[in-house]
Amino acid sequence: MRQELLIHLLCLIVAAGALGVAVWVVLGGQIGEQGIDALFLVAVALMTAFAFAAIPATAARKGALRDLLPRRKAAAKETSAAAAQMQERS
Repeated sequence: MRQELLIHLLCLIVAAGALGVAVWVVLGGQIGEQGIDALFLVAVALMTAFAFAAIPATAARKGALRDLLPRRKAAAKETSAAAAQMQERS
């Protein structure tokens, strides 16, 4: 359980770093200085960010991250128990 959370967190860190590199190259004006090399660096950084961000995004969309977080499980159980008690009272 912790390993999966750690992997998703690591993927998000790598994706954020790659996105940061792409932004740094564009905002730093290196595209004008380095030309095609900077464009390739931006393209590779964006592809890396997309590849690493897709892993936790897919897990989040499928709901796998909800199963990994124990606080969410407890809150969902409490909510469903409270809803069941409300129905019993009616």
